[in-house]
Amino acid sequence: VLPPEIRGRGPGVFQFFLGLGLVVAAGAGCLIATWYGASDTADAAGRVAAWGANFWWTMVPIAVLLILSLRLPESPVWLEKKVSHSSPSVARTSSRITNLSSLLSRRYVVPFLLAVLVLTFNKTTGMSSFTSYLVTILHEAGFEGIFANWGQLVVKLTNMLVTIAAAALVDRKGRTWLLKVGTGGMTIGLASIGTVFLAIERFGMEANNFTGLMTLFAFFFMQVFYALGPGICVWLVLSELMPSRIRANGMAIALFMNQLVAWGLASWFRPWVAEWGWASMFYFFAINGVLYFITACFIPETKGKKLEELEHLFDKNH
Repeated sequence: VLPPEIRGRGPGVFQFFLGLGLVVAAGAGCLIATWYGASDTADAAGRVAAWGANFWWTMVPIAVLLILSLRLPESPVWLEKKVSHSSPSVARTSSRITNLSSLLSRRYVVPFLLAVLVLTFNKTTGMSSFTSYLVTILHEAGFEGIFANWGQLVVKLTNMLVTIAAAALVDRKGRTWLLKVGTGGMTIGLASIGTVFLAIERFGMEANNFTGLMTLFAFFFMQVFYALGPGICVWLVLSELMPSRIRANGMAIALFMNQLVAWGLASWFRPWVAEWGWASMFYFFAINGVLYFITACFIPETKGKKLEELEHLFDKNH
């Protein structure tokens, strides 16, 4: 819908409001930790009350989302299907567009695989796990009490603010440039966090405020580069790389893989840490960051190109 010159800002707005929601959640966590005690408190009754407050306050945004969803218009796809009942020619066109077998054709398989890899590595670099366990990670790194909650707030606020800069740069510097810079810096940050935990777990360094501060700085560094690159570019890559003929089915499969990997990491994150430690987990994420960077090197630049041009982006390679 947006012109090619500013198309990259659309996902930037989406990512900004996603980041805003994370900041609000982290801020609420700080308030709850102040009132009832941090998650590492010895007061069992306080922990139970804190968890209860965490669940109850989320009813507010859920109610707002429900009310606003009642005002949403129908999607163009739904409208097209409605028209297709009265127009056989439109039905035939829709059938051709959504033909699943097209995904396996030589013309479309490369952009489809690139989109799947980008979405998969976006999860296997650990961002979903950080969102869920950042307070626990900072506690393990040496921060005590509410300091970990404030550290989480700083990291998520950083993500939101850098997203604004990324939205301003994505149509100037290009998607692949930001994706390469972002995945490169993010990988360094992940490896740095792993190194701090390696020193704690294998070399006897005491977990204290200093190691907690080093871990927080590494998270800050990692988050800056994630928000600058993958945070905003992943949605552009997903929508721009795949031609319209395979876009619906291709995005559905790619997002399924994205959520499947997220479920796997959420299921195995704590068992992995309990068995092999935090350092191994973050080095695993860093290895995936390297693979993410390599994948980004094969993605063609789509900055400033019309959707009609993107349809034939991979024609010359086949």
